[in-house]
Amino acid sequence: HETDTQIAHLTTGATPQTLPYQISFTRVLLMMVMSYGLYLFYWFYLTWKQYRDHTRAEVYPIWHALTLFVPIYSLFRTHAHMHSFKELMLNAGLSTNLSVGGAVLLMLSYWVVSVIGLAITWAGGGFSGELSQAAALASTVTGLIGIAVLAWLVSYVQENLNLYWASLANMRAVNAKIGIGEVVFVLLGLISWGFTLADLVRPPV
Repeated sequence: HETDTQIAHLTTGATPQTLPYQISFTRVLLMMVMSYGLYLFYWFYLTWKQYRDHTRAEVYPIWHALTLFVPIYSLFRTHAHMHSFKELMLNAGLSTNLSVGGAVLLMLSYWVVSVIGLAITWAGGGFSGELSQAAALASTVTGLIGIAVLAWLVSYVQENLNLYWASLANMRAVNAKIGIGEVVFVLLGLISWGFTLADLVRPPV
C-alpha cells in the first residue's frame, strides 16, 4: 500500500512539507493544568507566530501575547486572534464551529473569575499576612475554575486550528515541538501549585 506521503506526491507532484503546528487536546489540558493557566500566554504567542509564518502578515507574537496582561485590551486582541483564524478557515472553504464572540466571552469569564479570586485572597489576608484556610480553599476553587475556562477556550480553538493545518495542500501536519517557553511556564505553574498547596495544608493559627 502507498503511504500518505507517496499518495500526496503522486497527486500534487511534490513531496509534502512537514508542518509542526498541531497541538493535541491532551497536551493543551496537561500544559494548562501544570502551568496553572499560564500556558495561555505561550499558546497565544505560538499560534500567532504560526499565523505570521503561514500568512507572512506583519504581526508581533510576543507583544500579542503580552497584551493578555491588560484586562480590557486583551479582549480586543482575543477577538483579533480568533477572527484571523476563522477567516483563514472560511477562505479555505472549511466548515468551522469557531465562534469569535464565544471565545471573547470565555476570556471575559476568565477575567471575572480571576478578579473574584484576587478579592477572596485580599479579604482573607493573603496580601498582608497568612491566608486563612477558608480563603485559601475558596481561592483555589476559583483558580481551578479559571484554569478550566482557559482549557476550554484553548482546546476548542486549537481543535479548529488542527483541522485547518491538516487541510493544507502539500503539507503534512504534525505535532508542534515542546518549546523552552512552554517548559518555563510549566515550571512557574508548578511553583504556583506549591504555594497553593502550602496555603491549603497550613495549620490554622
